[in-house]
Amino acid sequence: MATPGRVTVSINLRWVLNNTSLQGTATEVNDQIGEAAIENVQFIGTTSEAVDFGDVSDPGWLLFKNFDQVGGTLYVGTNDPVTASNATVILEPGKSTYIPASPGTSTQWFAVATAADTKMLVIAVQR
Repeated sequence: MATPGRVTVSINLRWVLNNTSLQGTATEVNDQIGEAAIENVQFIGTTSEAVDFGDVSDPGWLLFKNFDQVGGTLYVGTNDPVTASNATVILEPGKSTYIPASPGTSTQWFAVATAADTKMLVIAVQR
């Protein structure tokens, strides 16, 4: 039996105005139950399509990033077809998000872009 992976998530938030700043960091460490994980750049089109999680059948941690610096906005969600009005996540060019999938969260995610071949980074780690 293989040793499970360890998943570390760190989020840093910093705000600065003039000579004042606020900063906070949240970190969590989890033991993975499964073994699967994937990192993939998927080219998203203007028609709703499934997000490719490879062999990750029960995602516990998800990260999506719009790799395009200009151009297409990405709409990502668990409805098919995903649209601007039902998307869970809206990613403008260059933006990213982390989603801690909780038990009962859909294992299928879909994405659509406002411009053809918008590049989306997908990192998915099995629970």
